[in-house]
Amino acid sequence: MLPYARSIAGDDVIAFLIRIQAKVLSDDAKRGFEAFVIGRVPLGRAGSAEEAAAVAPFLLSDDASYVTGSQYAVDGGLIMR
Repeated sequence: MLPYARSIAGDDVIAFLIRIQAKVLSDDAKRGFEAFVIGRVPLGRAGSAEEAAAVAPFLLSDDASYVTGSQYAVDGGLIMR
């Protein structure tokens, strides 16, 4: 087991509507996705992979030493609607 694995066990990072650099979508599909995001996410944009990944260092830090069994939604406020 990695030395830090126990410190984040039981905590979840839930990422939704994250923009990635993938070639699987056509330009029309990408524009449709962006319109969906802008219309539904309070922040009005898709998140980046870096924004989603930024939660993990906090969970690995001493600042999160008393955090257990938590879920962190990285979704621009979508679940708050």
